Amino acid sequence: MEQIIRFDNVEVRPNSRQLLVGQTKTALGARAFDLLLALIERKERLVSKNELLDIVWPGLVVEENNLSVQISALRKLLGPAAIATVPGRGYRFTANVEGQELVPAQRSVDSAHVPSPMATVWPTNLPEQLPAIYGREEDVEAVKHMLQAPGIVSLIGPGGIGKTRLAWAIAHELRRRWPDGSFVVELASLADPRLVPATVAQSLGIELTGRKPALDELIAALRSQSLLLVLDNCEHLLDAVSQIANALSIGAPQVRLLVTSQEPLKVPREQQYRVAPLAVASGEGSADARSFGAVALFEARVRAADPRVAFDAATLGAAVDICRRLDGLALAIELAAVRVPVLGVFGVRDRLDERFQLLTGGSRVALRRHQTLRAAMEWSHKLLTPAEQVVFRRLGTFAGGFSIELARAVAADEGEGDEWAVVDALAALVDKSLVVAQPGEPPRYSMLETPRAFALEQLVAAGETPDCLRRHAQAVADFFERVDGALLDGNLTQDSCAAMLLPETDNLRAAIRWATQTASDWSTATRLAAAMSGVEEFAAECVDLLHLLEPRLDVVSPKEAAGFWLAMCRPPLQDRIPTRRQAQAAERATALYATQDQPTRLFHSLNLAALYWADFGDAVAAERALAVAHQAFSPHWPALLRARLITVTAHVMIATDRRDRAVLLISESLEINSGAGDWRPEVRGRSNLADMLWSLGRTQEACEQLLDLAAKLRQRGSTATNMTMALTNLAGVLSELDRPHEAAEVAREALPFMRRSGLLQLYVESFVYLFVQRQQPATAARLIGASDAFHARLGRQRQPNEQRLIAKARARLDVELNAAEFARFVAEGAALDDAALFENVEAALAAPGKELQ
Repeated sequence: MEQIIRFDNVEVRPNSRQLLVGQTKTALGARAFDLLLALIERKERLVSKNELLDIVWPGLVVEENNLSVQISALRKLLGPAAIATVPGRGYRFTANVEGQELVPAQRSVDSAHVPSPMATVWPTNLPEQLPAIYGREEDVEAVKHMLQAPGIVSLIGPGGIGKTRLAWAIAHELRRRWPDGSFVVELASLADPRLVPATVAQSLGIELTGRKPALDELIAALRSQSLLLVLDNCEHLLDAVSQIANALSIGAPQVRLLVTSQEPLKVPREQQYRVAPLAVASGEGSADARSFGAVALFEARVRAADPRVAFDAATLGAAVDICRRLDGLALAIELAAVRVPVLGVFGVRDRLDERFQLLTGGSRVALRRHQTLRAAMEWSHKLLTPAEQVVFRRLGTFAGGFSIELARAVAADEGEGDEWAVVDALAALVDKSLVVAQPGEPPRYSMLETPRAFALEQLVAAGETPDCLRRHAQAVADFFERVDGALLDGNLTQDSCAAMLLPETDNLRAAIRWATQTASDWSTATRLAAAMSGVEEFAAECVDLLHLLEPRLDVVSPKEAAGFWLAMCRPPLQDRIPTRRQAQAAERATALYATQDQPTRLFHSLNLAALYWADFGDAVAAERALAVAHQAFSPHWPALLRARLITVTAHVMIATDRRDRAVLLISESLEINSGAGDWRPEVRGRSNLADMLWSLGRTQEACEQLLDLAAKLRQRGSTATNMTMALTNLAGVLSELDRPHEAAEVAREALPFMRRSGLLQLYVESFVYLFVQRQQPATAARLIGASDAFHARLGRQRQPNEQRLIAKARARLDVELNAAEFARFVAEGAALDDAALFENVEAALAAPGKELQ
């Protein structure tokens, strides 16, 4: 009997390899016929190009163009709608198959010796259909490419990341590539490593006689075979599996071995592929969230559990948050999805802090350790040595990542001094996929949130939590002090200091939280505040911490108190603390450092006292402090300290109306910073230089300087405050040059940086004249009010350029607004907080011109 497949006016007869279109036999090549049968057989799904190539050209390497040629031939006979192309992915048979029936076979002489792919039995123990996998397309292609080379490919990753499903999917897709098929050997439930060869043999249908060692008999049986062998879940049998892998690579070179494990085998000819977590959209509102593997998996599992669950924009946002907080870990995502029918998507999201209680109840056919998240973690933890378990739980103290230096300080046993033991354990934890090694120099390490949560549980169980939190906070303080000390000594640039400290932001915050809320360790908290004050990105948090610490200075040492007062007047905190208070803080620091052997700290205190007295308008106090700073400065100190002294000297010159001399000094300090490759002070210096040129009436020259700086900033970037300073200066210069359209464009560009800097009220004064030019007098008057209030709060004077711009604006506003209107808008501006001020300016810049009042 012969099978007949009908669709439209077409009949396909697989046994006799005939194609009839409208009862007429058509000439169709063997490859095209095989291709048609393969597509019909898989009509319920998309078939990838690689899978079709493996089916139609088994064992051969052919160009992809051959496939499109055969597809084209089929479409000419069947019509263009019979086969759909999914660009970049493959093909799908879309014609409606009406039915199949059996009729007496008619043997075809031409095809008597041509095998049908539908009738071919490929040796395998894989099921015919596998569940879909999500977000692993690139992984599949990468591993398939690696399997082209002889030897072993190891899929490495933590438990529950999806190694098994990835391996099965690859083996299934490649099951026709090797003549002797593809087989999976599941080793998770095997406890005795001596039984590994017998277990492999049993899965392959190989009978061992027992006359020789099992491994020798297995290798002899596989010596002439060509197949793909997947050894799944090997981490607890590494020695035995490594022995088999090594023996296979030598004695059975046509066998390709694909291994899944939490750590590598470390044998010759092993290629390691680290399986990454599933990708998650960057934000809850991402329009393409479903295209990311983690969210696609979550939605699919939720719908499988309860098809009635609706995924609207809000629900999808919560799903993104769930997947992100679960680190894209496939097992955790699947377990979370199971809970949705009971708790809802939002309920699951809100209970993720209880993840080990929440994420239970996985598939009944899953491995026992994959039925709960806790079981998966316990399995991985039991594979660690006692020393590795100690380091693992202590590393859970770190938030957001850590360096080797910090790991040694926190995880080593106090008093033993064997810090290299921590490095060895850390290397083992990376191998076992419980710690992630991040690329970069120097290297950093991190734990995914699920292993970290488990590590913290183990820390509590061991009774080590209080001690580890203390050591963590003190280690962070030590590290920050060392880096900031190099900055203060002129041995480190501001850029380098920030690059070293910013990666530890999460650890810094955790240390501050412990010192201020848990332990009331005001000494450590004061050290942290002092050491973080030199980095602009920490400025707002540092100010809050300093306010909290000031009433408690009586319990810290004189050295720590001096560091506190110096922190209060460090440049990154400028414009966030009243200028007079910063000048007074600098004098207090000076008095304390005068009794201590810290000459560079004394120099900085004097230097900053001169800077802030100049800003406050007290030229006499500024000159006095500057003179002592020059005396304290040593010519043997690094050039970066000299640049800071020159910069402050220039500011004092400005305050005493010696601007020509100030321009020369700023140019000199700029040259030093540029030569040292310190971009942050270079940006500030170039902006200050342009500001000086502008105040001297060299407005076009200032404009050219700022246009050049803005172009470089767009390429290199800088801190939010530096970006704000440069761009608002440029907007002000352009407005005074009567180029309001360009000024408005620059103002729009500056606005997000102004918001991030937290200094919106200071810098909006540069826009006042621009809004007058744009015939938006109400906005201009509000900005004057906001700026007046800011300067009054800080007790500082406006810079000359801003004074001039506002004076010009007021002259125009006196004409356009009556006194009552002007006073009302100024009062409104003075009452605006940052959020309302931002909305006001943003709306005005978005308006085309004349505003509605």
